[in-house]
Parts: sequence; structure tokens; C-alpha cells
Amino acid sequence: MFGKLFGQLAVPFLLASTVRQEKPFAPSSIQEIRSSMDQMYQDLVDNPGNRTQQISPTLQFSYVSPPINGQSTWRGSSSRHGETTDADNNDSDNNKPIAIYLPGLDGTGITAFTHQFDDLANTFELWRLIIDVTDRSEFRQILEAVVSFIDEQFLQQHPQDNREIVLIGESFGGVLASAVALKFQARQEQPRKMDGLVLVNPATAFEDTNWDTIVPLLASLQYLSNDNNSSTPTPYSLAGGMALSYLIPDNNQLRRIVDILVNAVGIPLNNNNTGNDDEEPMQDAMLGMLEILEERLPAGTLQHRVNQWLVVGTSLVNARLQDLQTPTLVVAGDQDRIMPSVKEVERLTKVMPSCEKLLVRGRGHFVLDENVNLTEAILYSKIDPLQWRTHNDDNDKTTPTSRGEATTRSRSNNNNKKPSYDPIMDWTLPPQKEVDAVFESQVKPLRNIHSPVFLSTDANGKRWRGLAKIPSPANHGPILFVANHQFFGLDLNLIIAELLEERNLICRGMAHPFVFNQTKEFPELRGRTPGLLSSNGPAGGINSFTNFQKFGAVPVTPRNYYKLMQSGQNALLFPGGVKDVWQTDPSYPLLWPEKTDFVRTAARFNATIVPLSAVGMLESARVVVKDLRTVPFLGGRIPEGGGMMPAARFDAPKGEMDPLPPVALPGMPQRNYFVFGKPFSTGNIDPKDKEACSDLYKQVVAETRRGIDDIFHARKKDPFSDTPSRIAYEQITRKQAPTFGLDVVNRERL
Repeated sequence: MFGKLFGQLAVPFLLASTVRQEKPFAPSSIQEIRSSMDQMYQDLVDNPGNRTQQISPTLQFSYVSPPINGQSTWRGSSSRHGETTDADNNDSDNNKPIAIYLPGLDGTGITAFTHQFDDLANTFELWRLIIDVTDRSEFRQILEAVVSFIDEQFLQQHPQDNREIVLIGESFGGVLASAVALKFQARQEQPRKMDGLVLVNPATAFEDTNWDTIVPLLASLQYLSNDNNSSTPTPYSLAGGMALSYLIPDNNQLRRIVDILVNAVGIPLNNNNTGNDDEEPMQDAMLGMLEILEERLPAGTLQHRVNQWLVVGTSLVNARLQDLQTPTLVVAGDQDRIMPSVKEVERLTKVMPSCEKLLVRGRGHFVLDENVNLTEAILYSKIDPLQWRTHNDDNDKTTPTSRGEATTRSRSNNNNKKPSYDPIMDWTLPPQKEVDAVFESQVKPLRNIHSPVFLSTDANGKRWRGLAKIPSPANHGPILFVANHQFFGLDLNLIIAELLEERNLICRGMAHPFVFNQTKEFPELRGRTPGLLSSNGPAGGINSFTNFQKFGAVPVTPRNYYKLMQSGQNALLFPGGVKDVWQTDPSYPLLWPEKTDFVRTAARFNATIVPLSAVGMLESARVVVKDLRTVPFLGGRIPEGGGMMPAARFDAPKGEMDPLPPVALPGMPQRNYFVFGKPFSTGNIDPKDKEACSDLYKQVVAETRRGIDDIFHARKKDPFSDTPSRIAYEQITRKQAPTFGLDVVNRERL
């Protein structure tokens, strides 16, 4: 019984489950879910707030006041008491850009209000369009209503007010917002280009769907009688609920619905009992929620809005999108089953002259959930309402407006100031929950196939299992780990994770500037995609583009290295740079420069240098082409010097280029070995003493080489160096396979 009814409950329950709560939404009964839904519609429709602009009996704009102390102020609380809040009279709105939210066919903005309106109201003077369920306007009537509101509220009353105006349209609202922008742009007298357009899963893709056929069929069910039996849902609400419950939730939302609904109803998923005791609460829940669905989107309303809004609107808009000059951001979920949003976002970015996209992976038609910060996405987009892309402060400036006039735009609101961020001094490790998630999804698989062995070395040069002999930074100043970089740099995950888990050592990696190219414009985001609060889909581990900065990596430059040592932070340096990463010599030569700059800087701040030797990743790959210059018809096209990017070493000679990578395929995963060598204190080294620095540099190189050679010797004694037997052993025992004895690596000291 549960499986049959779940689909009919999913959509209305999803709406209830997204209502913002002080605590996680965990209703103990169906009545709580119904109550939450009723409150949601009261907030959105019945109590729109004190500041409203009535356009017609069924169309109105409502002002969304900014939150106070993190609490919403606009959700009708003041209107119920007939009072005006301070937020409603906030003069600081005069300094804010303007945002106008246009909803989907439901006319309310259900998906945006739970997680977006408060944040938007902090940065923008935010108004939202509310369309009554009884509205039967034509598309052109709604278009004219929105245009008139903008004219009367902002352009005519305050002709000197040149604040930016951003239109935000979700689903059908995306069609309407596009039409509004085109309307203003096409004016013969005083054309006024909108300053920004945000399209969220826009219904501009309607023509590529079958909704124009499906909706009339659904609507026709309203004429089928259910024999006035109030204990059963109407055919329309039943069919519509089933269709939408399949199409709207994405996989993540579906899991959340199942978890909470099962707990509320109290019926386990595997319950095969079909008795009345189990059916009654589910039937009551279904009836109550489908009643709301039919009340808020009746069949006649749905059919009218599809035929008169979507069909007409898309035919008017799509033919002219190529002429729209407004900077546009398209936000789309890649699991949208209502509209082909992935295909549409690609079309719009090609057709529209100034359009960019934000594709949210793992999200469906209700894309504006807790993982998306629409305000941030807008601020960092080409819309740039606060001029963050061109100015790093909030000083007043003179700039031409869309009317061609010169005007001063005030940026006095502190909320409008771009956050400053120093990647060296302001970085902190992500929350433990996020660290654990990355380790579980990205590090654990590497550990399972490579079964890494870690050794550390005491001051006398004796090897020990684990990392216990690495000095404590609190007692010896910052630690500079100096390592050979393994093939393709795939071992970085294992190193960073082991240091964190075994010794709680936070180590800042220094990586090739190429890694930071896509986020160098906004370092304060720490590698995160603007507008997304967590990773956008599958990540590639700690050394992926999205996680590099999140786990503290910085570009390898003299300035960054100096500041890390100066501030006492541990760092991981690969002197060989990409030359180490691409080298295919099985003897693991150290392709390090002769310069000793890193030693001098370490000595300046009394850092402890710990060599790190690593072996195993090259043997896990099958190199097909070592040197691309030897490939016929290709070698002659490669520039002299081999590479296409500047060398990734902070002390690389000016103009030096990194080599091109070899061509390799995955091979049998081999065991990885890591030896943290004998620590070298720089406390007694004068950084100005070139000879002393050179001697220490040679010792570090020699210790790193000794670690590699020790691994070569010891792994021959590893009883589980054979990959199949090692993996089989670990799968059966659920323990790491044993390795060589310590006497093998300490052979010279016995």
C-alpha cells in the first residue's frame, strides 16, 4: 500500500518538507505535515506583508523585507497584527539594487521562498509577484502588469534613481522575465535595458516538451466524477499528483521524502501488512495533501496557464532571445524532469549574447534548495550588480548608466561590500563532517587499492612504522615537507589524509597555478563554485579542482611560500614540480633545481625540514607514449621547450616551461610506500650563509634519495607486493595486509 500512495504524496509533502525550520523538519504525524503546508501557503499568499502593490484583483507585488537577527520579517507576521515593522521602512533599501522575482505557474514562488528570499532581501530591494489561483489573465496582460509596476514603482516616481534592476524568473517566470527585458529594450522612447536577468530552470524549453498535450488530458479529468465520495481523491488530483511526484523531486529530495514520511506515518518500507490499521493514516494523508494540490492548482487554472501563458509566452520570447542584450545567468538542475533544462541551458548560452550558466548537479526542477545561494551566484556573475568584478571596494564611483548619463552610485550598505579573503591567513580546514565525507568518498578507495605503507624517521635516522617520529610543530616551529612528486600527483590525497588522521597535522600544499585558473578571480570562495554551498557533483579528491583550495592548497609562488613559513603554517613543497609528476623513469630520479631558496626561507623562520620519499604510483600506470614529440605529425607542432604552461616551481627560471604530460592508461594498482625522512632543524642555520644553506639542501636531497632507495630494497621483501593476493587478503580479513619488517629498512643500523 505504501508504494502505491507514496507517489501521490510526494509533491505536496516535498513542499512541506522544504519549509525553513529552526530545527530539522521531523514531523511526528501527518497532521504536522499538513499544518506546515497550510502555514507555507499563508506566508506566501494569504499574508503577503504590509507593503504590497495591487495591480489587479488577482495580481499583486509584495515587498520582501530583510531579516532581522537572522529571522524572517516578511512572512505575514506584522500584517496579522496590522503593524509596520522597522524592516518595512528600511531606508537602506534606497542604496540597494532592485530584484523582482517572477514565479512559476503556481503563482507563489514556493521553491524560492524557503531558502532564497531572506538572503536576496539582504542584498536587494526585493519584490515578488503573487498571482491568485483564480487569475485568468492573458500572457500579454501579465507582461504589461510587470512592466507597469517597474515603471510606476521605480522609473517614474524616482526618475533619478539609477539603481540596477535584476529580474529573477523561475520556470514560467523565466519566460515572463525574458519578455519583460525585451519589452524595455525595445522601447522607442527612453529604452531602459534591464541590468540583469536570472532564469531558473526556465520554461523557455516548453516547446521541446509534450506538456501541451499532457496537460489538456490531465485537465479533462476534472469532468470525471468521483461520485461525490469525499473519502477518495478526484481523478484530476490523483493523476496530477502521481505525474508531478514522479517528475519534480530529484534523487536527493526523494530520499529525504521517504525518510521523513515513513517516520511520520510510522509504517516501515518493508511492511507487507495491508490491513486497515496501516492504510488509514496513509489514506488520510493522501486525501489531505491532494486537496491542497487541487485547491492551489485546479485543473482549469493549469490548463489556462499552459495554453495562454506558456504556449503564447514561449512563441513570443524564443524568436527574439538572440536580440536580448541583458547580462543573463541561467540556473539549471541536471535532474530536471519537468523541462529539458540541461539541453536548454546550453542553447541559451549559445543564443543569448551575454549569457552564462550555473549547472547544479544532482538537483531537479526544485533547484533552489539549501545547496544553492542564488544571491551569491548573482553577485559573482556577469550581472555584477555591486560591481565586484571591477572594483574591490564599496567606494562611490561615477559610471555611465543604461541611459547614457553619468551618475554616482552609492555603495554605503555594509552588506554590499565584497568579502575580503587572504588565502594564506584566512583559510581554515573545512568542518569535520565535510572532511570525513571527502575522505570516505575519495581517499578510502585509494587506500583500498594501494594499501599505503607509511614510515617515519627519528633524529638518528632510524625508521619507524606510522608517523609518530614527525616532530610536533608546537615544539619545533613550522614543518616544511619536501617531497618527490609521484606520477600524475595521485598520491597527494593519501599524504594529506594520513597527516590529518594520524597526527592531526594540517599541511598546506603548494600546487601548479593551473589548478587555480578557474577560481583565481574570487579566491575568497576557496575553489567553490559561486552560488553552490557544497561540491557540485562528484569530486576528484583533495587534489581535484574543487577541493584543492578547500583543503588549503595555494599556488606555488615565492610570496605564498614565504607567508606560510612566516605565519608558522606547515607546508608541502615539491621542488621538482611538474617535471617530477610527468617523469616516467622507474628509478625515480629527483629532478630538482640546484637553487637552495626554500632552505634559506625555512631557516629564516626556524622551520623543520622533513624529506618525504614516495614510490608506487608510476608502477600503477601503463605508459603508452613517454614523449609526445616522438609522435608522427604531432612532434613538430610542439613548441621548443616542450610545454604549454609556465614551470610550476616557485624558483623556476623566468620563461621556463613545464614539459607536456606522457600518455598513460590505468594499470594494475601497486602498493604505495611513503617514508618521512630524518628531520632537519634550521634553527642553527643562518639564512644569509649560502654555504650552510647549500650543505643542508644537499642533505635533504640525499635523505629523500635514501628513502626512495630504501623502498626499492624493502618492497622486494613485502609478502603482499603482489596486487591480487594483497587485495584478496584485505577483502577477506578486513585488515591491511602485512608488509616488510622494519629490520629491512634499518639494515644499515642493526
